[in-house]
Amino acid sequence: GFDPGDNVVQIDLDPGETVSCTYTNTEEASITIIKDTVPNGPQDFAYTTTGAELAGFSLDDDAEGTLSNTKLFSGLSDFTGLRRVSETTVAGWDLTLISCSGDSELVIGQLDGSGNFVEGSVGFQAGDDTVQIDLDPGEIVSCTYTNTEEGKITIIKNTVPDGGQDFSYAV
Repeated sequence: GFDPGDNVVQIDLDPGETVSCTYTNTEEASITIIKDTVPNGPQDFAYTTTGAELAGFSLDDDAEGTLSNTKLFSGLSDFTGLRRVSETTVAGWDLTLISCSGDSELVIGQLDGSGNFVEGSVGFQAGDDTVQIDLDPGEIVSCTYTNTEEGKITIIKNTVPDGGQDFSYAV
């Protein structure tokens, strides 16, 4: 019988026997997750994963070196079940795009309040936070999560001379 890691066949050949051995190799696959922020900055983004050979991680999109903007899962060889990668929401940032390549069966969607995957429509839609990957041998999957920092407005009132007068503003 074959056990993973076996690479030798021992044959006790008797006169008149014909033996045929077939070696089957399955090409490993990889998944790369890339973080892109607009503007680039030190904000950390956490990712949760499900499925074989994956583990949670964090990324950011600055050059300071504490965290990378890329996570590579290489040498993937377990092709049973689906894999999911979800970005955790960060206050002050909107997830504005998830774009992927390398898996024709990949689906973009979101997790509901119970952690169940809800498939989106074709491509990325507002509210999506998860990619679901049906990884096959030899696939090289790459997904970029793009977040845009929300704008801020600060109103400062200065009076001359300083006084106790209240001023109101309409938005």
